[in-house]
Amino acid sequence: MATRICVQKFNDLNGNGVREPGEPTLTGFTFTIKNNAGQVVGQIKSEGCIDVQPGTYTVEEQIQAGWTPTTPNPRKVTVALNQTVNVLVGNRKAADQNCCQFGLMLFNTLVNTVKKVVIVPATPAAIIDVYNDEAPDFTLTHSANQYIITSVASAANPGGFFPANASQVLELDFAIRVVPSMAPTSVTVRWLNASGQVIKEELVKLECEKNVGDENTDYDWYSKRSRVTGLADNVMFSGAEPEECDSFDDDERMGACGFDPYQIVCVGGQRILKRTASNSNSSSSYTWSIDDNGVLTAYSAAAFSHTLTPGLHAITMKLTVTDASGPVDCQEDLIVCIPNPGFTIGTPQLQCSPPNQGKYKVEFTPSDPSSCNTGIATYQWVFGDSTTQSGTGIPGPIVHYYAGPGPYTVQLKLVDKPAVGGCAYTVQHVVATFDTTCNPRFRIEYELCPTTMKGPIPVKFFNDSQAFCNPTFEWDFGEPSSSSNLVSTSSTAMQTHGYTYDGTLPPQNFTVKLTMKDDPCKGTATSPKVTFSVPFTLKPVPLTVKVLVCPDGETHFVANTTGKVIWDLSASNLSAAWVWCKAKMLAVNAVNAALGQHNGFKCHLPNGTYLVNVTAEDTSQPNVKATCKLTREFVVARTCCEKFWEKDHKNITQNSKDYRMKFKHAVTNPILWIGTHIVGKTKFKVKKTVKNTSWTYFKRIKADTISVNVSDNLRMAGPHPADPSVTCKTCIAPVLLSNGTQESDKSKAKYSTSVSTRGVDKADDLTSLHYVKHKAGWEWWIKVQKLAGNDCTQSTITCQPPGASQFGPC
Repeated sequence: MATRICVQKFNDLNGNGVREPGEPTLTGFTFTIKNNAGQVVGQIKSEGCIDVQPGTYTVEEQIQAGWTPTTPNPRKVTVALNQTVNVLVGNRKAADQNCCQFGLMLFNTLVNTVKKVVIVPATPAAIIDVYNDEAPDFTLTHSANQYIITSVASAANPGGFFPANASQVLELDFAIRVVPSMAPTSVTVRWLNASGQVIKEELVKLECEKNVGDENTDYDWYSKRSRVTGLADNVMFSGAEPEECDSFDDDERMGACGFDPYQIVCVGGQRILKRTASNSNSSSSYTWSIDDNGVLTAYSAAAFSHTLTPGLHAITMKLTVTDASGPVDCQEDLIVCIPNPGFTIGTPQLQCSPPNQGKYKVEFTPSDPSSCNTGIATYQWVFGDSTTQSGTGIPGPIVHYYAGPGPYTVQLKLVDKPAVGGCAYTVQHVVATFDTTCNPRFRIEYELCPTTMKGPIPVKFFNDSQAFCNPTFEWDFGEPSSSSNLVSTSSTAMQTHGYTYDGTLPPQNFTVKLTMKDDPCKGTATSPKVTFSVPFTLKPVPLTVKVLVCPDGETHFVANTTGKVIWDLSASNLSAAWVWCKAKMLAVNAVNAALGQHNGFKCHLPNGTYLVNVTAEDTSQPNVKATCKLTREFVVARTCCEKFWEKDHKNITQNSKDYRMKFKHAVTNPILWIGTHIVGKTKFKVKKTVKNTSWTYFKRIKADTISVNVSDNLRMAGPHPADPSVTCKTCIAPVLLSNGTQESDKSKAKYSTSVSTRGVDKADDLTSLHYVKHKAGWEWWIKVQKLAGNDCTQSTITCQPPGASQFGPC
């Protein structure tokens, strides 16, 4: 067998680095093969194979004008003896050959006024997307055919208003990308105040131009817009200047991923959760991941329909949109309570005195263990004896009197509120009032944990006898040695008996008897006695509880028991994350009711002190419910940062011209899904003046060389120190990530990656290095460095200007 390297080239039409159906083979490219010493051992033209010796080689593509690699170039491969290594190489047409992009220009002089800017395309199909490089200060959403830019409130901007500057076009980076074949086109730009009123509306023309990165090229973008209505141009205006096409990462492409408001509708008596991607189009693919109480469901379409059962649902909806720029994710958490239509029937009781003498009293109680009945709009009771009772809102317990014995079919008819589907449905049960004989019944409940060594152990007995009129009861608790073993009473109230218990002895067996003598209002002095017996074993319910807190606040709740688990959480810090965790805990309890057992779950919590109460229920003995309740206090004190974010600019004056370097270094660790997103970005601009005005702005221009390098000491997933079986997603084992990009004749350099299962510890060092070399030959460096051991909000920024030999204050 031969030892060889084979290469095949494909046209990566969507630029995602993966060959997909419909992407054709490319020919006419040359690949150079070098050994580990850098010596050329051969070339492959178009596609084919070359025989080599076992070892490590570099496969490098000779780039052709107009094409851009979408897979690593060069690429190292290792070939074993008699092995064939296939190298698949992707290329796509360079962006500058088929791209038309505009920077959105905004001028505003009004302080504390503007809250939103809305972009409405004249031809929606002509707009590929709108991009946002101003997160988290601004959000970008896409609803219907509108792109909405919203200012976000912060400590520096508590009102969440757009900035105001009376001399300069706002230094904000929003990009609009247009389908070249559909240009020129236009968009309407609307400025909205805090009340949502449009205070100005303009029409902005989008005409593609060449040489947009030339420092000396002037483009009269101000004249290619017109005021439709509202304030004068000296107060606010907008425009769009052609600029060099970029590649965009997730934080800039948030407009590509968004949803319309969710709906819950009624279909065939089922509540259906429906949602649609807000920017759905035929050129993108859509994948939904729905986490409903821990059950994952995937949908591969722009819209999905998901059935909701009665009860509480803690839902995470994640959407992945893949377009020509690659995939981008967005998600939302949702708590939905779907009403439970059940009800229970109390024991019928024959009334022995006026005004209902001779009638049977029955109490009906709506059952909703998930407390979702707030979603009920109207109800109607149909009692089965030609009487009904209706109302609005939540039905409460109700008492009804039946005139005589017999079976009755009782119905509860409910209509949900529109927010939970508006379904109408009926639940019915049969109540029997004809049995007037003695029918004693009772159930037993007690609490006993393995840590309880000695008694007496209080055991509760609930009298559920079907009792008519005025019965008497005789209890025998099955422990003759106790002075309170025998009890006579006419009350149906709960009885308590204390059993001697020694945890060092085997479980003890008892038989409890309830004897009832009933007087059914027939005038008889006596009636037969009936006895009901329940044997039970007094034994502890096994339960151990562990709460394991990871450095990023992810908290694992683990319970080991033979019974069903019920969780309850309390805290001094009622944050949104705590509310979500509490809701998820309630949802887990609802699942417990259906499955009979659930031993653990996890959620993220903010810093604080918490109490978790855990109840294990054992119902394996008929008519007996044994429980064990444990409380654990735990503290969440994060040492793992959710994000490091530094974004700023530095002005440079060289050769009597003003330039600007914009830089960004962001490391974000999303709370609700795995992964850390790392971004380093450098942009180069020159100061320009708006034609025929005194207003200035900074225009992106091409540098001779522009680069960004990131060196981040991150943390990867690892076992929890207290329990190796539990994995913390972040901040356990250190790992160094170091990488960057360098561009020539470009205005922007960007390094962007999403790293699986990693985070940032407070002690970690994060550094990014930003570099620009002007075509005239002068250079400028900026270094951004997170201070090791801080809370991830402090950093140092140093500069190395032209002629300097080291970094110093900027």
